[in-house]
Amino acid sequence: MAANDGTKAPLPTSPVAVGKDGGGAVPLPLKDILGTNADGPGVTGESTTSDGVLGLSSTGVGVTGSCGSGIGVLGYSAVGPCIIAQGNASAPALIAFGNFKMVPAGGTVAEPAPSMDGSGAVDLPPVAAAINSGRGYAAVLSGKVLVTDALEGAAAAFSKTLSAAGDAKFSANLTAAGVVEATKGVESSGDFKTTAGNFITTSGHFTTQTGTVTASDVILAGGDCAEQFDAPGAEEIEPGTVLVIDERGALEPCSKPYDRRVAGVVSGAGGLRPGIVLDQRPGAQGRATIALVGKVYCKADADFGSIEVGDLLTTSPTPGCAMKATEPAKAFGAVIGKALAALGEGRGLIPILVALQ
Repeated sequence: MAANDGTKAPLPTSPVAVGKDGGGAVPLPLKDILGTNADGPGVTGESTTSDGVLGLSSTGVGVTGSCGSGIGVLGYSAVGPCIIAQGNASAPALIAFGNFKMVPAGGTVAEPAPSMDGSGAVDLPPVAAAINSGRGYAAVLSGKVLVTDALEGAAAAFSKTLSAAGDAKFSANLTAAGVVEATKGVESSGDFKTTAGNFITTSGHFTTQTGTVTASDVILAGGDCAEQFDAPGAEEIEPGTVLVIDERGALEPCSKPYDRRVAGVVSGAGGLRPGIVLDQRPGAQGRATIALVGKVYCKADADFGSIEVGDLLTTSPTPGCAMKATEPAKAFGAVIGKALAALGEGRGLIPILVALQ
């Protein structure tokens, strides 16, 4: 493969085995080559102008490498790609069982892979500087990149889709023309950029330390914009509880009617979750997430007056519950929001539109 453009070279009609010193050429029959080694490379291929090892298969695996304690497949190139993997709609371009490690041109594998437990960890920090340099690529992946554990690097660019079941972490820019998907977190100190796709995370966060996240549209699945406040005993306060500001500036459940110290409702009750949360402090204790604007489920007590759709709500004597505001003079400055559902009697959880006033 003289041209490093990702195209497949034709299968040679009369392959030969060549020694490391460049001599000893022996014609070989056109069949599979199996190499095994207990503590070193199973198959080594060297070429100054073409492919070191070429594996083509229409239905199976082109090249398989297995090793007890060393390296299953080792690829090295001074100026071009070490590995060119082309996937398709039904198969990934590259599958790595155990640890898959890429080293930039001119580099060496100085130590054993940190994980050989079959978890599929991908270690990219050594190749970060070369992955987009235009010279000395460690790998060219034209199909989907599927990572079953963690993915780390300083910078990377993908022309299609990057999928990671673990965390994807980059200390520089992550650029993708397709979808960046992670079931955990995506973290970068640079910029997240996608030209034609989406960022998707099923149970993690997008975190950027010094960069920006730019998009023409941001779609949030949650129901409200919330912010965290200090609230002693917040771990015991249920979502939907109405909180007021105490003398120390912290929050506590309401306990009297028309309290102008009202701060809002604890987000996350019912089927609604916050779409965005401000002032988060990971690991901090005694913090309550309060809905500032949008829809939220709120605890309400209709024993002080039946609640109809559109009624203004205020604090009630029932700890943590809202009630219908029937006295406009007292309600000024103590309104929590507007009822989006009725509650004829007793206590219940109803959706409201947050509108502090």
